[in-house]
Amino acid sequence: MRLLNLLDRKIIAVIALMVIILLSIDNPIPNFSTLFSQKLNLNKAANYLCLSDDLPQSVPINLFENPYDPAANTNTIALYYRAQFFLAPRLLHLTSNPDQVVRQDGVQWFIGTNLTPEQAEQIGNDYQLNLIKVCGALFLYQK
Repeated sequence: MRLLNLLDRKIIAVIALMVIILLSIDNPIPNFSTLFSQKLNLNKAANYLCLSDDLPQSVPINLFENPYDPAANTNTIALYYRAQFFLAPRLLHLTSNPDQVVRQDGVQWFIGTNLTPEQAEQIGNDYQLNLIKVCGALFLYQK
């Protein structure tokens, strides 16, 4: 009987220790929404990698968001730094509208983000840019 009580106490102590360890972990149960967002981030990395094959390394590239839907441009700075990270060592310039840059001489490469396929085609027509490649939600243009 005494041996059983000693064994019960050890089991209770081990279970209590496991509960304390689980409570000390920030999130012991995996959150499926964060796992899904990590998968989305990997897809974004793949999109930038897809673009990097066609981009030169020695010229500046202009990054612009959707000029037709300003509501889609919610996190411009984060988008810029993510693009700069994935496309390094290329130098990116962030612009809110391709019209600001297209008129400058020497600018040849543009990356459009947050565009629908119809808007991507319209940008090509409006700014006389050739759509070179589509990689997910990223559109590569050349002047």
